[in-house]
Amino acid sequence: MWFVTLIYVVLARADGEPKLQFQVIPPKIQPGEHATLELRLPLAPGEESAEADLPQVHDELLEAQPKLQVLERDFKKTDKEWIWRYELTTYAMGTLRVPPIEVRRKGENYSSESVSLEVFTGRGEKDLALRPEFGALSRPFPWSVIGIGLLVFGIGYGALTWFRKYKDRLLKKLKLPEIKPLAPPPESPEVWLRRELQRIKERVASKDYRVIDELSTVWRGYFARRAQAPVEAWTSFEMLAR
Repeated sequence: MWFVTLIYVVLARADGEPKLQFQVIPPKIQPGEHATLELRLPLAPGEESAEADLPQVHDELLEAQPKLQVLERDFKKTDKEWIWRYELTTYAMGTLRVPPIEVRRKGENYSSESVSLEVFTGRGEKDLALRPEFGALSRPFPWSVIGIGLLVFGIGYGALTWFRKYKDRLLKKLKLPEIKPLAPPPESPEVWLRRELQRIKERVASKDYRVIDELSTVWRGYFARRAQAPVEAWTSFEMLAR
């Protein structure tokens, strides 16, 4: 016997390909209880990185099993292996077969085998007797809600008492902010520019051509109002570009 076991171990080590492991936990359930189908596949070289491609899982046969219902699926990757879990339930009695699941990775195919799941009950088929009724359960007393309510009431009552005692002192210390008259809205740069240009046009109409420097000053003032920045160093070309 030990010789056969030794040969099996040697052959398993000689074969470097990872094997797909699978099991159903627990293998026996009662109707309505949950069982977990778990598959584990060791990582291949190069799959340790986060950018590794995910293996393709084909579980169509499990979905097509009419007597089994898949409640949840869970998938994760550890430092050593891929893990898939299926949470199953059934109300059918007897021994059911959990269909195999195929996993494809980098051109290699792995497949689990059909696993048996036994569904049993402690009651006989003809046992239809009603079990004794223990009566309606009483609702638990809401101690936590009452405790929180009393705490909030105590804090509120204490704060109200303190305010009534010291409200005169607090009102004396409070100073109402001074109400300042609203300032007229600031004049927009465009309105200011139109008014100044109109004034310069009137001087040009009177053939007073000494307003060239004043026109430059007006334009600089307009850009200074609009840009909110000093513009004395701007050239005529810069003002023309703007």
